[in-house]
Amino acid sequence: GPPTKEMQCPEPPRRAGARADELELLVYEAKTGEPVQLELPPISMVFKALHNSFSVTPPRGLNFAPVKIGDSGAHEFELYNDGMFKFDWFLFDPRSEDGSRKPAKGELDIGPFKIQPAAGSLNPKESMKVQVKFTATEDQHYDCKMGISVEGMPDGVHVQKRVASNDANETAQNFFAAGSAKDPGFREYMLTAHSCTPGIETENVAAIFEEQFVAPNLEDAIATAGRIDIRAFCEDDNMFSFGPVIVNAPSETNGTDAAKFRITNPKAIPCEVKFDIKARDNNKDGLPFDLSTKEMTIPPHEYRYVKVRFKPPGLKSYSATFEATVLEGKDSKTNTLQFELRGSGTAPSVTLEGPPLFGDSGGEFNFGKMQVGKSHVVDFVLRNDGIIPATARYEVQEASQHFSVVCPKNIPLEPKAQQPLQVRFHPKGIGNFSLPVRVCTLHNPYEDTTITFSGIGYKNDVSWDLQKMSREDDEEHVQSSSQLSPSDDLDLGRIAIGGESTVTFHISNTSNKPIRFEFPETLPDPIGKCLRITPSVGHVQPGASKAIQVSFRPTEKLDETVSIEATITTIQYEGEAEDWDDSMRKADFSSESPSPRAAPRGSIAKSLSEDGSTTGAGGAPVEEVQEEPAHQIVHDSEKKMPLQVTARADEQTYECDTTSILFASTVLFQTRAHRFTVQNPSTIPLPFNWRFLPKAPATSSSGLKAYALAPQSGRIAPGGEQEFTVRFSPLEVESFAGILRCDLPKVSSERGPLTITLDATALRPWCHFELPETDYRSNRQADTVLDPKYRVVEFESLGTRVKNTKRFYVLNPTSESYEFIWKPEEVEQKAGPDDCFRCVTKRGTILSGKKYEMVFEYMPTSVSMHESFWTFSLLGKNASQSFLLAGSVKEPRIGTDKPNVNFSRLLLGANAREKVHIVNKEHIPFSFSIVTSSYEVEGQIPVITVSPTSGVVGPGASFPVEVAFHPTEEKSYNFNVICNIKRREKPVLINVKGEGYKIHTKLVLEDKTRDDRLLHPGVVELLDFGDMQVQERRSFTLRLSSPGYNRDQGKAEPSDDANEAPAQRYDYLWEIRHPTRGLLAPRQDAPPYLTVTPMHGVATQQEETVVTVSYSPHDPHDLDGIIVRMKIPSSPGEPFYNLKLSGRARRPMLDFSVASHDFGPCFVKRGGSSAMSEPTSPSASKTPFERLDLVVSNRDTMDCWLSTTFQRTPYLDVQLQTAMVESGKSVVVPIIFTPREYEEYRERIEFVINDSTRTYVSVRGRGCELQLELVSMAMQNVDFGVTVGNRPVTRGVRVVNRSQKVVEFNLVDPDSQLAERGVSWTPMQSISLRPKEQLPIELRFNPSFSQAAFKLPLIAQMFFGQDVHLLSVKGTCHTAEVKLSEHSLLFGDVVFQSTGVRHVKLHNFGDLGVKFRFEVPQKAAALFSIEPSEGFAAPHDDVELLVKFHPVKGGSGPDAAALGREAEQGKPKRIRCHVEPNYQQDPVELIVQGRGIEQPEGAVRTLEFSAGVREKTTQEIVFPPDGKNTSSQPWKLNPVMKTEVPSGVDYWFCPGEITVPPGGQVSLEIAYRPLTMTLQDEDRAHLEADAPEGGSAALPTARKPPKRPRELRPERHSGKIFVATPDGNAYVWNLVGKSSAPSKVQRVEATVQCKTPHIQAVQVSNWLRESQRFAVELTLIEPLDAGDEIRLHGVETFDLPPGQTKEYKFNVFAYREGRGIARVVFTNPKTEEFFTVEVVFKFVPPDKVGQIKLSTACRQQAVHPISIMNPLPTAVAFKCEASIPEIRFSPADFVVPPNAEGSVDALFRPIHAGSGTATLKLSSKELGDYPYTVSYDAKPAGLEKAPVFKAPLGQETVQTFKFMHYAKKPAVYAARIEAAPGHKSPAGDFVVETKEIKAPAAGDDPVEVSVDIRFQPSQLGEIRTLLVLSSPDGGDYKALLVGYTQPPQPQGPVVMQGAKPGEVEFTNPFQDAVEFTIQVDNPCFTVGSRTIRIDGKKASKIVISFKSDKKQRGCLIINAPQVSTPWKYFLEGSP
Repeated sequence: GPPTKEMQCPEPPRRAGARADELELLVYEAKTGEPVQLELPPISMVFKALHNSFSVTPPRGLNFAPVKIGDSGAHEFELYNDGMFKFDWFLFDPRSEDGSRKPAKGELDIGPFKIQPAAGSLNPKESMKVQVKFTATEDQHYDCKMGISVEGMPDGVHVQKRVASNDANETAQNFFAAGSAKDPGFREYMLTAHSCTPGIETENVAAIFEEQFVAPNLEDAIATAGRIDIRAFCEDDNMFSFGPVIVNAPSETNGTDAAKFRITNPKAIPCEVKFDIKARDNNKDGLPFDLSTKEMTIPPHEYRYVKVRFKPPGLKSYSATFEATVLEGKDSKTNTLQFELRGSGTAPSVTLEGPPLFGDSGGEFNFGKMQVGKSHVVDFVLRNDGIIPATARYEVQEASQHFSVVCPKNIPLEPKAQQPLQVRFHPKGIGNFSLPVRVCTLHNPYEDTTITFSGIGYKNDVSWDLQKMSREDDEEHVQSSSQLSPSDDLDLGRIAIGGESTVTFHISNTSNKPIRFEFPETLPDPIGKCLRITPSVGHVQPGASKAIQVSFRPTEKLDETVSIEATITTIQYEGEAEDWDDSMRKADFSSESPSPRAAPRGSIAKSLSEDGSTTGAGGAPVEEVQEEPAHQIVHDSEKKMPLQVTARADEQTYECDTTSILFASTVLFQTRAHRFTVQNPSTIPLPFNWRFLPKAPATSSSGLKAYALAPQSGRIAPGGEQEFTVRFSPLEVESFAGILRCDLPKVSSERGPLTITLDATALRPWCHFELPETDYRSNRQADTVLDPKYRVVEFESLGTRVKNTKRFYVLNPTSESYEFIWKPEEVEQKAGPDDCFRCVTKRGTILSGKKYEMVFEYMPTSVSMHESFWTFSLLGKNASQSFLLAGSVKEPRIGTDKPNVNFSRLLLGANAREKVHIVNKEHIPFSFSIVTSSYEVEGQIPVITVSPTSGVVGPGASFPVEVAFHPTEEKSYNFNVICNIKRREKPVLINVKGEGYKIHTKLVLEDKTRDDRLLHPGVVELLDFGDMQVQERRSFTLRLSSPGYNRDQGKAEPSDDANEAPAQRYDYLWEIRHPTRGLLAPRQDAPPYLTVTPMHGVATQQEETVVTVSYSPHDPHDLDGIIVRMKIPSSPGEPFYNLKLSGRARRPMLDFSVASHDFGPCFVKRGGSSAMSEPTSPSASKTPFERLDLVVSNRDTMDCWLSTTFQRTPYLDVQLQTAMVESGKSVVVPIIFTPREYEEYRERIEFVINDSTRTYVSVRGRGCELQLELVSMAMQNVDFGVTVGNRPVTRGVRVVNRSQKVVEFNLVDPDSQLAERGVSWTPMQSISLRPKEQLPIELRFNPSFSQAAFKLPLIAQMFFGQDVHLLSVKGTCHTAEVKLSEHSLLFGDVVFQSTGVRHVKLHNFGDLGVKFRFEVPQKAAALFSIEPSEGFAAPHDDVELLVKFHPVKGGSGPDAAALGREAEQGKPKRIRCHVEPNYQQDPVELIVQGRGIEQPEGAVRTLEFSAGVREKTTQEIVFPPDGKNTSSQPWKLNPVMKTEVPSGVDYWFCPGEITVPPGGQVSLEIAYRPLTMTLQDEDRAHLEADAPEGGSAALPTARKPPKRPRELRPERHSGKIFVATPDGNAYVWNLVGKSSAPSKVQRVEATVQCKTPHIQAVQVSNWLRESQRFAVELTLIEPLDAGDEIRLHGVETFDLPPGQTKEYKFNVFAYREGRGIARVVFTNPKTEEFFTVEVVFKFVPPDKVGQIKLSTACRQQAVHPISIMNPLPTAVAFKCEASIPEIRFSPADFVVPPNAEGSVDALFRPIHAGSGTATLKLSSKELGDYPYTVSYDAKPAGLEKAPVFKAPLGQETVQTFKFMHYAKKPAVYAARIEAAPGHKSPAGDFVVETKEIKAPAAGDDPVEVSVDIRFQPSQLGEIRTLLVLSSPDGGDYKALLVGYTQPPQPQGPVVMQGAKPGEVEFTNPFQDAVEFTIQVDNPCFTVGSRTIRIDGKKASKIVISFKSDKKQRGCLIINAPQVSTPWKYFLEGSP
């Protein structure tokens, strides 16, 4: 048959009844279409129906790798037609609305995927590639399905219509659900992609800081860890703290290893991170923070570490900002990690507290002289005042049997801990002894000093024993243990006058013979009369001691030291030895008087009557001294033993300004306090003991129990003061009057007791609440300030959903019972179940006098602050109290004592364990559980185990948890073990790290001649040292390393990755074995003379370990056969390294003449010479020295080289150059000893023979101090006093040689100044004094002329050039001489009634001041006078005298008597000047003469004036008018002015005093101001014509013509002026004046508000001395057309009292704005006097039309509507304005329709708190202005959150305070610091560092502003102040600043280079001036002054000098009495 055809099956139609298994042939007629019935046989046909088929590659879908946002990726898939037919295809999105519709364009978009081509045709066996492009736009994961539609697919494979479904996924499932079972599933194609932005983890701080502590704040971390030197991240401050780090210390001990921060990439793409550390001031210079890398690339889902190393260069705090920025990061949450870095440089510091040690010579302490067999202890304290642990060490450099130190060698001290250190001096023999002790602090090179303890041991047969001295009084006589009193110094202490002190000491006899002592009968003044010594004479047996009692009872003030010499003699008893002294008594019944020794010296004999027995003559018993045993005094045994007695006495007194204390009314159970101060001005302590006494003896004292005083008793130091606090706490209402008395028994009776009267009143409250004090109010942060009416009940909850109960009592102090009720207030708080507070006792009854317990519960559900307001009320009483219940939620302070456990490298198979303590710092227990899944991996053996995994930590306790690490593979491990704590929001993480490793080693022998040799374990290697000399040294070097170690690479800096894992470490150990004797100890000074360095140790992988095997024989020796073996204990099974040694040595023969030598004592030249050459003689070089010639002989057969290693020192010189000593010969080596210090020198000189063998010679010597002194300290100042010339004065002193050698000297007068002043002395020749020898010196002062006070030295000049200042000579010689500058005065002619004056000077040319007095004869007293007439003339001073002549006219009659008196005036008079004291000089005379005359004719002149009434005119005249001041002195004149017409008034005026210069003239101004008019022309015309009023002419002021005056005016005014001159002349002027009508008009300006009544006042003054009545005329003169728009009204008459000023008032009313003038004329009808006032008015708009009140909280908005009515027929536009920017309008401008009402809202948002007034104005052109007055009240905001400050005293710290600025415009804030409420902390301790605090304008969000605050504390403890930021634009912000002051911490180092001195700028941290003491512990550093006084808060520079030939370190120590911890500045000097 025909071939089979394949055809594509179309979609078959679905017909009913069709047969599916047969094929029917139908034939139709072509034209008609009718079926044709054919009878044909069946035709056989074969059909094959096929569907289209295709495949896709990749088969299931495309998966794009993660793509960074902004990038795109493209992939392709291939569509292949594997069918028989061509087909069309297209791609579609099954989830779209279009369903399976063919894309309109040739591409398809499905989500972020773009596919092209999206449609096409495929022939059979053809393929097409389709590109899918993915563009990353946002961080998201995409899974998109794509549909592929192909024609001719099986039925149900695709649909033409979208299946109705509500779910797109269901639609896709319907689309693909119809495939056949054989369909491979290619019709659904998945497109998968991940779009992400690079980023890092920034929120999981526990993972970032996995190796550090993580806590809310640093205090919590420190409290949990239990120490301060930790590294922690503080979540609240976003700050990482390195803590205190030791400066310049090794990293393994310092903690300066880098801090690692884990940077995690949580994204699926790599990220590049850039790291930076920024300084706060954008200046990186000096930043101590170092980054390990600047950039880093982190693979996806991995982490890396970035390291920050903190190396502080100095002792201060540092801060910076760490930033990790992701490059191309888009997400703000993951692209930046930023936090603050903080750290402080510190050093372990230990303070040695005790007596002062450091002087100019460094550390030294002198015990003084101590009797052999006695001991003295000095107590020191080693205290750690720092903030980190410290370890102190002390080393005794040269042990001494005379000293002992009691203290551990190593003293570890925690902060604030201390350890006593005790040094005891117990001399075993006689001599000078010293003990150098080195004291240092570990890891602090600046605290390393040597303290030399020295003392002198002596031995006397008889001595005073003052160490066991006891006292009977209770004064402050306890001597410091550090002070060793001299053996003969007896201090009686400070005694009050009238008191008594008794001191008991002993006299010891250490000889083998008895001795007799006797004190002098008369004790030396001034304290001898107050002393009593018992016994004063007695015997002391051998080896015994006797107690001696000294009683001191002063009667006057004194401070003296006297020497009492006791006579000591050795005695022999005639009979048996018997103890005796004159204190032994017996009763004598005879009548004889007592013997001369019946009583002790200085006391009164006490009769038995004082003890109660009878006394009297005739057998009365009398107490007398027992007879002294018979004895004989040994010849030449008598000696004097002085006892220095010091006594101080003063009168006890006090000063107190408080006499009474009256407390204000105080509520029961409350407390008031009053403070007062008592000063002690005396020089002795003032003991006090206060008592409360009733005001009257019969009154009750129960009320005094309410008072309390602190302190109650004690003592006030001399010159000091004590503050006392009296507290008044009443418990009942009663009388509280009383007296506070201080018992002062020894205060003088005149002063009386200290008594203060007390009184107070008490108020009884309804109830008393027993609540603890809280500072919640001051620390509260809220929008408004808490009302003072609220009492606060504070809760604190440890975690959420915990019930906390607060209980307190309420007391009913009244006499009646009452009921109470608690009610919550409606203060915008949530009610119902959301309220965290519940009152358990809401209602109850409190019985009278009983307490009731109140119970509140607090159960928070969120972590925030909660507040609830309640009211406590008494039912039936008008009494209530408001309460605030405040609750806070606190995260429990529980964690681990260390944040991570690093096991480092551990051998495989080994097991390491560490303990971590879970620390609970709270008061309740907490349970914990370890999450095992955080460190265990399923199916693997766990590498770490934690045990136990759960438990309970008790309150304030810790729970140990053991972590075990046992590695199984060679790799690193890192686990974050999770520990869940109940009630804690976040778990505690314990980071555990470790690494497993294996050990491989190799050992190499270095060989310089050939290649290095590798030594093999298990093989015996040979090492040959060869032939050597004794003390020659040879060595071999071995290098131990790991097999893989590269030596060259080991020198490079390891990479960061290498640092991640700790270096491999393993132990090694060397052994030395002998073939027969076995194991040997390595010794260098004995056989086998072998040393292996190091003998054992720890080797690391990163570096080679160098081992040296040395052979240095000290004697002939053979080394053959010895084996050295190395073991590695940590590597069992490894073979040993065995080294066999060989070698031998021999010794040279060289002899030294001496092996040791003692130079003995030698003087030390003060400021000794630095020359190193040998001095020839003491006289030539003037430097004392000693010499030793050392002889060295060579007895060997070979020549030997001889040298020395000794380096020349300032005190010892070995003069040996390297020389060859020939065989059989000798050399001499000079050794010169020149001591430089007063100490013993020991030196061991090393000589080297042949550069190998060493021989030693020991030398010793001591420096002898030159002690040429005066016998008594009082002799150091020889004062001749004040003497008169040619009267010699003589003084005497004694000089003693206390040195150990003979002293030769001359007495020298420097520059012969004493001789010039008449001072001489004897002896004048050279003097030689043996040790302890004394010499008297006599000084004579014989001046012959006047001399000023002088003080000059007398020097003792030694022969070797050293000068000793022995004494200072003082003296003065005075005289006196008085003279007058003039011997006679001639006044000449003087006008009567005037005065002539002459100037005379009294000169005192002498040295003494004198009193003077002038004696004027009685007849001349009325004519002449002298001013001053008596006085005092100081030495070399002048006194100005005025001699006056004032003649008096004798009379008008021509009688002879009168003429006689006038003639008498012209005769000369003698005036005597007497001088006191009169022996100084005879009286001095002054002759005076003058004559009085009449005023000359023609001397009177006339002046004429003209002025308007009440107007002023002036004229000037020249005075004197006809000459000048002819004298040489200025004239001070007083003109006399008088007005004659009218009388009784003053119309003329002139100055009250004028001054005419010598030889000149002066202008005199005369003023004329008439108060009334003179007769005018028009007045005269009225009088003549008697004309009517209307006929007068118009006056100039436009007033009406006056009426005829009732009284006639004068035609003119007249007066006179009189001036008298000192030369006796007088001048007179007649004055004439005319007064006209007033010509000026007074003008007044006033502002009047329109539409407002106004009262205008005009000032009117009555210029006359009588009352006036005025007629008032009121007219408006401008504007003329005002009409009724301006109205004036006033009264027509006005009365005015004489000489007064009153206001005339009239009414003004204006309707419109403008200007007006009103005239007011006041006329006196009686005198026709008048004046005019014009008032100029300015009519302005009104001030206000209404008042608005606005009240809101600060930065909150208040709204007030304003309505405006428009009465006009047209619309009116208004513009709104406000006087303050806080008020705005909505809308800003508005229009009011005609005849309608409009409104506008005034919006008030205050920026700063406060209340005040403002103005609003609505302005309209038509209606004018509508002003409003606004009264606003803006409540202040609460406190802002501020950082907590911590700083040591004397240092400072700076932190940043941040706040939000809300104002819409820029603002500049002014900052100030105020005292915090309720605190007295000094506000000056906080300083605002930011100079300009500027804030830009805020938008919708506030702007953050930063302010730097510097904290510089001035006192220890907590300091609280208030920061206030104020700005007129930004408002006010307040924050409570809290600072904690730490003790002073070390600072520095201060580096000094060469001779340039260093400076330390030290600031006095205290408020007041303080005197500081300065010490330096290294003598190479010196300061100019040991004390410095600095004002409060001021700085002063301390200059430090450095002098040394090598690098030195030291410490500058500054002490202040206010603190026990000193300031330390470390010093470092380089030459």
